[in-house]
Amino acid sequence: MKVTVIGAGIWGCWTAYLLQKAGVEVTLVDMWGPGNARAGSGGASRIIRLVYGADQVYVDMTQTSYDLWEELEQSVYENLYQETGVLWMFADEDTSYLEASRSRIAQFGHRIHNLSHQEATQRYPQISFEGISRIFLEKKAGLLFANLCCKVLTREFQQLGGKFVWGEAHWNRARRWVEVSGDTLEADRYVFACGPWNQKLFPEVFQGISDTSRHEVYYLAVPNDQVSPYAYPAMPCWFEYNRNSPMFYGKPFHLGKGFKIAYDERSTPFDPDTSHRSTTPELLERSLKYVAKRFPGLAGRPLIEQRVCQYENSLDGHFIMAPHPDYGELVLLGGSSGHGFKVGPAVGKMTREYLLEGKGFPELFGLGRFGSAVERTSQFLQVGAGQDGGD
Repeated sequence: MKVTVIGAGIWGCWTAYLLQKAGVEVTLVDMWGPGNARAGSGGASRIIRLVYGADQVYVDMTQTSYDLWEELEQSVYENLYQETGVLWMFADEDTSYLEASRSRIAQFGHRIHNLSHQEATQRYPQISFEGISRIFLEKKAGLLFANLCCKVLTREFQQLGGKFVWGEAHWNRARRWVEVSGDTLEADRYVFACGPWNQKLFPEVFQGISDTSRHEVYYLAVPNDQVSPYAYPAMPCWFEYNRNSPMFYGKPFHLGKGFKIAYDERSTPFDPDTSHRSTTPELLERSLKYVAKRFPGLAGRPLIEQRVCQYENSLDGHFIMAPHPDYGELVLLGGSSGHGFKVGPAVGKMTREYLLEGKGFPELFGLGRFGSAVERTSQFLQVGAGQDGGD
């Protein structure tokens, strides 16, 4: 079998790597290279965690991914993951998003620890828990080094005999093959894992069921004499679960980049090709105001780095993993919705099993669900009620 994979983000990289490892002849294609700055898999790091509301499939995919990430680390002798834990801070009394995952997480041998306000304050004096009703610590969680993971996977894929091609790919509907910068790539099967570019390549499928939103990420300078309280192990990754969007989340000082803060909301449309990637004063001011409230020791600290990234969202926040309705040889992977990086290994494994073993994708990720899909305002919250999703 010959397979062409379009998109060297984390989903495409893991798919290409696992297929090549299984003996398939694979060509991996990307416009700007693995983990580039425009890609949804670009940037320094992503959070990996098991808490996932009532959607057990994501808990299972994350555990599978932990196993595959660790296997990859051991085989390449590189550090791709740092376990920091995740601190969950709930501004609301409703903690069902976390509780719904607890029993399944326990089946994998991991625990969610309840912390009282007193315990949390003693353990994390650098955090103000004002306005927080419930606090939990998920120990089996941490950081994946995002663009490094993509580059390592592409390198390993090539060492296995895989071919990497730079260029812009298009699906030739008449010939039923892929064209890259004027050249033809014929294969038995094709996998498109192109993030927001899926919407441009296949509007007949993605129009109305996916969109792309704009998000800003900031890194703040940590006081020179107080780095340790804001770095691991004194500081974990963290989420503040709040039904009043945005939900803020962040990461401790890492990779020399400062203390990271970001938010989760889908309100601003974004075009990955034409939109400017400069941050806005209003959103920065909003985020700095939040930092001053939740992390008083960082109030007034200078901004040292900022970037704009995109979420490629499905309507309901769940992944899209399905064959094209008109071209059975073509597999579409999309709708990562801001929470897909961590489960890249599981997505690659599922795609390999679909292509080589005929094992179907989960119905939750199929195209037929969108007649009754419920929209989400963030990866955690549906419009009007409920919660689910990713980071």
